[in-house]
Amino acid sequence: MKLRTFVLRRLLSAVPVFIGILTVTFLLQSLLPIPQQAAIAGCPNGGSWVQPAGPAQSLYASCKISPPWTQPVPLRYGAYLANMLTLRWGYENPNSYMARNNLAVMACAAPCQVTTLIGNWLPYSLELLALGGLFALFLGIPLVSSSVLTRAQTKGRWARILSGSGYALPSYLLPSYLLVAALVLVGLQSNNTLGCTNGVWGTLTGSWSNCFFQFYPKTGLPPFLGFSGATHPTGIPTLDAILYAATHAAPAGAPSYYFWGVAADQVRRLLLPAAALCLVFLVSLSRFTRLPGPGAPSNDPRLFSRAQGASERGAFHPTLRRNALTIILQSSGLVLSTSLVGLVLIEIVFRLDGLGTLFSLALWAPWDYGTLLGCIVAFAGLTLFLNVALDVWRATIDPRRRTSA
Repeated sequence: MKLRTFVLRRLLSAVPVFIGILTVTFLLQSLLPIPQQAAIAGCPNGGSWVQPAGPAQSLYASCKISPPWTQPVPLRYGAYLANMLTLRWGYENPNSYMARNNLAVMACAAPCQVTTLIGNWLPYSLELLALGGLFALFLGIPLVSSSVLTRAQTKGRWARILSGSGYALPSYLLPSYLLVAALVLVGLQSNNTLGCTNGVWGTLTGSWSNCFFQFYPKTGLPPFLGFSGATHPTGIPTLDAILYAATHAAPAGAPSYYFWGVAADQVRRLLLPAAALCLVFLVSLSRFTRLPGPGAPSNDPRLFSRAQGASERGAFHPTLRRNALTIILQSSGLVLSTSLVGLVLIEIVFRLDGLGTLFSLALWAPWDYGTLLGCIVAFAGLTLFLNVALDVWRATIDPRRRTSA
């Protein structure tokens, strides 16, 4: 089967799964109280459906429509699917804790759409996932390969150690222990001046420094970074920081390398969370992956390498690494859900902007049901997309995979 055909089949098979996810969220939304459904539909006045007067009138024009729960279920379901597939996921509840207390959420124009919030914060999670995935890839291939290269009595030793540590130190505790260990190693000092937190704690937590106001007294943020967390022009925070540093001079009173320091600081803040996510991934991966030893001739890559005239160690390493990468990709789909749970916890512990932090903010009472359901759909869609991407990558490396799809 051609790779192009395989990709198309995998994408088509993912469509009914995503429709099923949307169906579940539709049922959950239908069970909400009427005021909460009204808030999601864009009527922050709690479902009274009274058009406000004055400048606010245009903001709540959607309240003119008839209440969706008075329509037949098939029509409601069809309209819901159409809205979700066209990225009209409803609005946040302006009476929720998140909308009243979080500055980044408050900076979103009212009524704030759920997709706007997710679009502002999702790139932070994608950056963390990408960096943690790269760490796990470069560490996972040697880990899996070592189970073949080492002697039978030591085969898989490191995998067993990692697997055991996962039970002793589960993923929901690992980020906290890693942060505490880093603080102890480099010192617990932290300097607080006029609300500006630098020192160790200030450089290890948070997506951005809160000391920008030293050079931006009016806005408090560099021009490429908005109060809602969104960056421009690409929307990828690290890339935008680098682009801005390359094209703009430092502000008055700041050193010439100031913007490069901002970009480097953003990368530095990702290293420890990415290491925590990498450990979560490797711990989960070690529970599923085992390469066969010399006693399993049908699957042992040693036999294929020896048949080509390769030595015991060295010449067949490319084949071994290729085999290890195939096994990692095969098991990655199983451990991806665990890693995404770890992503939520890591963002909370390190106070990072991201989809996990947005989900946790929506859980503070009073809840924001629209944001909660939107985050659930976003997480499910992200998981589905990553699984399809992993399958395609594996099929590219191992063409035999295409015939089993």
